Amino acid sequence: MLVYGHRFLDVELPDAIRAFCGVPVGAATGIDLPQLARQWHVLGKRLLVAVAVPDPVLRGAPGATVVGHYVIADHDDPEKVFERAPRRFAPNPREIWLIRIPVSAT
Repeated sequence: MLVYGHRFLDVELPDAIRAFCGVPVGAATGIDLPQLARQWHVLGKRLLVAVAVPDPVLRGAPGATVVGHYVIADHDDPEKVFERAPRRFAPNPREIWLIRIPVSAT
């Protein structure tokens, strides 16, 4: 799995995916996704990309398909303030798109 870095997903997700799913995980942006899909295919694996904003991945890999869209509601996120302590909690949902990069798109 590749976590394509936008909105801090590349910092938050790799260790969680590696621990819970037991799969190899990398994090990058601006990578040649079709070339990476070919390399993974040679190893007998398929390339999945997790991203917060799907457009850069879909533009960079023709034929890529969205296989999942998840919204994680975070109702316990404190409001973002710097000059005082947070007084309330404000939801800050996370969106994660899961995209398959097929070798045929390469």
